[in-house]
Amino acid sequence: MALKITHSDLFKRSFLVVKRDRVKFYESGMFFGARSFRFREISGLLLGPDERLSFQVGLETFSLPVKPDHPKHQAAIAELVAGLEGSRASANSAAYLPS
Repeated sequence: MALKITHSDLFKRSFLVVKRDRVKFYESGMFFGARSFRFREISGLLLGPDERLSFQVGLETFSLPVKPDHPKHQAAIAELVAGLEGSRASANSAAYLPS
């Protein structure tokens, strides 16, 4: 199930779609259009005091305004955090090799 956060104003439109294994980000005016990232590619996540959700991939930062009290936004943010935590746990877990 994909969860989506959308924002639009007079000058631009942006959305964030959180899927089971990846995040898709779109902002009008971006040269490349929609961008898709696996959770393991995201190195940082921040919900700022100005109610902007930002995440970093490599040297690029992507952000959009959110409404932290909105149930759909809460669900999408929770799924994003869970996906990031899951990708970190699987990346840091040691392989089990039976003897």
